[in-house]
Amino acid sequence: MAELKDLNTTDASNTGTAANAGWPEGMKPSDVNNAARALSGMIARYYADHNGSISSGGSSSAYTLAASRTISAIAAGDSFIFKANHASTGATTIAIDGLATKSIKKMNDQAIAAGDIESGSICHIVYDGTNFQLISSTAAISVTQLTSQLDVNGQALGDGTRELLTFTEDGSAVNHWNIENQASGGGPILRPAGDDSNIDAVIESKGTGLIQLSDLVRFNVGADVSSATSLPLVKDGTFVDVTGTTTVTSFASTGIGSMIVVQFDAALVLTHHSTDLILPGAANITTAAGDVGMFYEYASGDYRCVNYQVAANAPGAGGGWEEVSTSTASGVGQVDFTGLEDGYDYRLEIIQSLPATDSAVLRIRFGTGSTPTILTGSYISTISWQNDTPTEGATNDTSGFRISETQGNQATEEWSGFVDVPDPGSGAIHMIKSFGVYEEQGGQKEVATAGGIHTGTTAVTALRVMYESGNIASGVFKLLRIARS
Repeated sequence: MAELKDLNTTDASNTGTAANAGWPEGMKPSDVNNAARALSGMIARYYADHNGSISSGGSSSAYTLAASRTISAIAAGDSFIFKANHASTGATTIAIDGLATKSIKKMNDQAIAAGDIESGSICHIVYDGTNFQLISSTAAISVTQLTSQLDVNGQALGDGTRELLTFTEDGSAVNHWNIENQASGGGPILRPAGDDSNIDAVIESKGTGLIQLSDLVRFNVGADVSSATSLPLVKDGTFVDVTGTTTVTSFASTGIGSMIVVQFDAALVLTHHSTDLILPGAANITTAAGDVGMFYEYASGDYRCVNYQVAANAPGAGGGWEEVSTSTASGVGQVDFTGLEDGYDYRLEIIQSLPATDSAVLRIRFGTGSTPTILTGSYISTISWQNDTPTEGATNDTSGFRISETQGNQATEEWSGFVDVPDPGSGAIHMIKSFGVYEEQGGQKEVATAGGIHTGTTAVTALRVMYESGNIASGVFKLLRIARS
């Protein structure tokens, strides 16, 4: 039986028999009806094979089709439109009227993938001489499907004239970027993904260009880190708090070029090392709660402190003396300062101290505890003085640190000066030195210097200022401290 494809595109050449829709010269009038009917049948069968009314058979991506036309062999240009009876599950074939099975391809030579053909979808296929090509569009595909189906290596996205985004693939690559959208209120996430457990996220400029961020940058605050000899810096934030008091001699590596900001929550010692932990001035640092340091990893596991802010210092203080407390005395037996800490040097400034009784001696003693227990023995001290006569002398003392000669109680006989006490909170022998100026009885101006040691090894946490007899009539006493380098 002839079909439309058997007709000739040259009108005069369609001269076959009436049964084959031919129109021979001088045909009999009685044959006209048959020729017209044969032509109508050809058109109807072609239409049926192209209106999507025929459903396929088969399963598992192997489709079959019973055509309305008489198909004796598949030839280039043959086309069919059918309704799929099942979804594709992978590479797909079709057999027409029991003839040889042919592959169905998309985009010229690409195999059909699972879900490209949905059950019930209308498919238009055309034979190219080797395979049927799927002319109709494939089903809507997900981002997951794009992962395996879209290969844009060496390709670019743009407007046809200018490139917006280009793609380059390393043949041995196992890692890639993952872009994740977020619900309302959350920004999209760009993160590395792939086979490796630890993957750096690399953004690189071209030539001498820089990476520019146009808005404020917020760095994550990581989980607290417990102090350890080798400080374990967890990579979950650029800013971390370090708890505990264990001495730190090095930091664990976070990657060469890393910059990390550390806040210390307690007193511990950062130990200088010429390569592992380079500290300012090549000196150890005793931290205090609230101190903040910035550290740069210049080689694997080797850090340099590039900035250190002492919490107790105001901006511009330059790491100098900080005031601890001030006491204004009036008619009291003594002035006590408590809470002295290890790792600090202390200075006691005494301004216009005046005894309540005549011929009194100003003395410093050490103590322990918040309600201080005063240490009364084990002192070795001496004082020397010179007045404007000039007369000079010296006196030794074993019951405390004597810092003045006999002082009168007249308004002009006030003692002013300072006393330095290096690291009294340590468990070593403790020292003091002092310098003061006052007016002795008789109107002579006198300069006195004193020094001494306390041979006990108990950590000192308190200082007491007192006269050896009587009260302090008046005076201002200010305690300062500075961290030891």
